[in-house]
Amino acid sequence: MLNSEKILAIITARGGSKGILHKNIKLLNGKPLISYTIESALKSKLIDEVIVSTDDDKISEISKQYGATVPFKRPKIFAKDSSSSESVIIHTLNWLETKNQKFFDLFILLQPTSPLRTYKHIDNALKCFNRNKLANTLYSVVEVKQIPYKMKQINKNGFLLDFIPKQKVIKRRQDSPKLYYPNGAIYISKIDIFKKLKGFDESALFPFIMNEHDSIDIDSELDFFFAESLLRKIN
Repeated sequence: MLNSEKILAIITARGGSKGILHKNIKLLNGKPLISYTIESALKSKLIDEVIVSTDDDKISEISKQYGATVPFKRPKIFAKDSSSSESVIIHTLNWLETKNQKFFDLFILLQPTSPLRTYKHIDNALKCFNRNKLANTLYSVVEVKQIPYKMKQINKNGFLLDFIPKQKVIKRRQDSPKLYYPNGAIYISKIDIFKKLKGFDESALFPFIMNEHDSIDIDSELDFFFAESLLRKIN
């Protein structure tokens, strides 16, 4: 709880994974990937409840072993490749309100693919969001190292073309403005606004900046390798 506002953590973990088989429970440095996110959420001093939304029995079992609440099995309609995170969040909120009479003011979405996101990141992001009274939404971001002004695209004939028109190109890195990219680790929203819009309000969006080390987002076997290397150094 933060300033009397109740905070719900939602961890979304679908069973199907195109890139890596059983990715969310694949062992990372000896522990299921999802366990890192569950443990960080439970260590938070501000989160009131930690919910895992999953359609997979094995993920559900492991999540409960690590202390998360799994109050329902996610319906198949919300567990497709095409299912949006927004639809999963709304289903979770509606289920808790109608079935359990549980109501929260804020939710924080924590995806299992960010194992280096700690409880300190979570609590600092929530405090950052709370300080900025005009914000309805917060995304964690990481600074982009590549210069987008130098990026190219390939046309239908196979030739490289400028992605950004020449007259707008900034050639030197030091002249380029700092740019940031959502790293997928933390999303925070006011629940009433989210339900009204059926999604995140990006018109009142505030950033929480994380470093490159903690921003790793596991999507491939190479990402697993990097994450294991980093975790071994930490431990």
